[in-house]
Amino acid sequence: MPPAAAGSSAVKASTSALTRVFAVSPALKKFLGVTEISRPETMKRIWSYIKGHQLQVGEGSGILVL
Repeated sequence: MPPAAAGSSAVKASTSALTRVFAVSPALKKFLGVTEISRPETMKRIWSYIKGHQLQVGEGSGILVL
């Protein structure tokens, strides 16, 4: 099969799945301050919090101080 074109429905479906908004748990609602958010935006806000509160050990490290 030929690869999907940039404007095809296959590409649009995967893009919308990444940006789809989900309801959050009560704990995540308290942390983020929102009731619905996309997964990428959730991760962006969590990493922003981690870096802003210096909870990451070393630059570019996946190790966190808890």
